[in-house]
Amino acid sequence: MPDRPAITVRGEPGRATPPVAAVLGCGKAREGKVGWAIGHAHAEGWRAADPTVRLVGVDPSAENLASFGRAFGLDAEDLYPSTEAMYAAIAPDFVSVCTWPGLHAGLVIEAARQGVRGIVCEKPMASDVGEIRRMVEACAGAGVRLAIVHQRRYDPKFQAARELIRDGAIGDGLVLEARVANDWDMLEWTVHWFDMAGFLFDAAPLSVLAGIVHTGQRRYGHAIEDRSIAFLEYPGGRQAIFVTGPENPPGDDIVIRGSVGILRIGSRLSVLTDQGATVYPVEPP
Repeated sequence: MPDRPAITVRGEPGRATPPVAAVLGCGKAREGKVGWAIGHAHAEGWRAADPTVRLVGVDPSAENLASFGRAFGLDAEDLYPSTEAMYAAIAPDFVSVCTWPGLHAGLVIEAARQGVRGIVCEKPMASDVGEIRRMVEACAGAGVRLAIVHQRRYDPKFQAARELIRDGAIGDGLVLEARVANDWDMLEWTVHWFDMAGFLFDAAPLSVLAGIVHTGQRRYGHAIEDRSIAFLEYPGGRQAIFVTGPENPPGDDIVIRGSVGILRIGSRLSVLTDQGATVYPVEPP
């Protein structure tokens, strides 16, 4: 592994410290959909990537900060009530943006202007296209790497499924179907399957036809649909259908039908053809 450049702590130019990863939005500790502490998952990820990393937590809730500090053994000096307080004290190497979607754009743009090296932002990337463009422009202009958390493409079963598709295991004329149940919605869940379809098909969609039913529900500060359906067309005659709604059967499997077989990606990876069924062993994610 190459030597890491020194990280400058504000007020102490040239002082070398372990890499610093700041988690913006520590969240509550494992408490339902809205209270899910995704910031804890990011902190675990940073430590898994580099055990020497210095974690920093930012959250306006003193309770959330204290919980985050206990979970990761942090000192009080590593816990901040705001990004302003944090950036005044320390220059983090990396930032994880784990807040509600409406705050993503401002926090990403602020981090880019503060000179961080890399930003990992939770999905959905932002609430509208204008915010997305500003985020991309700010990071590109500052030379900052920006990643959106669509981590499922690194799951071995999805990588294996992609290879099966590339090898023609189920033929051509592919149609992908993905459903999301348990009262989840497009922005919080189906975006993963939008990303996965592009990953499996090695292409961006050519067209989108979609409809939703919305009766006033809100989550994470923005409107969400009661149910939805989206039909996407991809190069090579490939298609994808995405459905959300509480009436969907439990589970989050993806089924892809081709000219010679069916590929199912769920708790296991399997292919069904006229020759029979084959279950492919995959490593846990």
